[in-house]
Amino acid sequence: MGRAILIGVIILTVTFTAITVGVQKRVSNIPDQITESIDFMNSKNLRDFALTYSLKKAYELDDNEDWHLAGFLRERLNVDFSDKLSDFFGGTIDSIRYTALNPAGDSIRISSFITQHIGKGVKAFETEAMVKFEIEEHPKSEIFGFDFDESDPNLVFDGSNNNNNGILGNGVTNYKPTRTVGKNGSALDFDGDNDYVYVGDELIEPDGDELTVGTWVNFSNTNTDWGMLAAEKKSSSDHDPIWSVRARKIAGIKIFGIVLVPTTIKVAFDIYNGGGSYGYTEVDISKNEYEININSWHYVVATYREVGDATALISISIADLPNDNKRTKLTTKWQGRTDESYVTVGGDIYQSTYTGFLSNLLNEVINRINCTDTKLDEVKILNEALDDDDIQDLVSLGGIKDLRLAYWIQ
Repeated sequence: MGRAILIGVIILTVTFTAITVGVQKRVSNIPDQITESIDFMNSKNLRDFALTYSLKKAYELDDNEDWHLAGFLRERLNVDFSDKLSDFFGGTIDSIRYTALNPAGDSIRISSFITQHIGKGVKAFETEAMVKFEIEEHPKSEIFGFDFDESDPNLVFDGSNNNNNGILGNGVTNYKPTRTVGKNGSALDFDGDNDYVYVGDELIEPDGDELTVGTWVNFSNTNTDWGMLAAEKKSSSDHDPIWSVRARKIAGIKIFGIVLVPTTIKVAFDIYNGGGSYGYTEVDISKNEYEININSWHYVVATYREVGDATALISISIADLPNDNKRTKLTTKWQGRTDESYVTVGGDIYQSTYTGFLSNLLNEVINRINCTDTKLDEVKILNEALDDDDIQDLVSLGGIKDLRLAYWIQ
């Protein structure tokens, strides 16, 4: 009899344990797919889920909030967190708070109030997490990045790990831009005649479907001809651009010191796609001297992103301006890219002066672009189309926020 009772107790204990483990597993474990895009996080319990959810909410907050973190996650999480929370925990996460822990803003404390329903019971607790991120001056997607802070007479050094160094004037003394004071450290001053930096060929995948070109520009000496800030050319035998970022100054009119027509800066991004004017489609933005300080540094950014089998979204912006700083256009995809295409910064000796006036007068295009007469600093080309948050990181932080660490304080 005693043995039978003992066996019964053992069976009941094992059964109860199995049920308890099963319930705990349902309550505590999270399917990997919920947070599969955050590889640093072991998403196996409610607090990890709360952190993930908190980061998701942080990504969606309004830019005007002081504690806004949008943009510091490199990957978006396309998951319905509310449904997942209900399905797996029967609870809610509320009162999410964010606090920067130091002036640099690289540490964030996240507090979440969690209510969890287990059966007929309710468990409520508050938990806190620490999130740290670093500023990547040269993001992983960077093809090359020039800070122009070196003193080498022949080269500019690529700050990425790709070793895509640029050659000043492609080795010709008269074609070399000069060193000058930049936005940060040193910059290059291009004379608008024949100065340029040759970066090389086979840098960009011909089938690439995204691109970002960014640089600090000082427009103080920009002339009325279109000047090339950066471009990708088709080949050593066909120097027409596949894409180009260019700028010009449209002179104003003054009489006795009174401004009748303000001076205007115009920046454009072209892609060759067989349409538009002479096979090119462009998007441009203009700002007059009342809207932009022509004699100071401004961050110019062009992006390209394919959004369908045959279409692409292109944009140009002067990203450091506080508002109305971007223009976009939906067009057909670029064409003409090959393994032989090469990249130049500041101009190209194979381009001659082109002005809109002469083009209209002669009813022909002499050349689309000329060497630029500007100062350039911190030129970057990336094989992804950065969003507005990442671009603002480049403007204000000099790099892109990259999440490095997330852990729970309690």
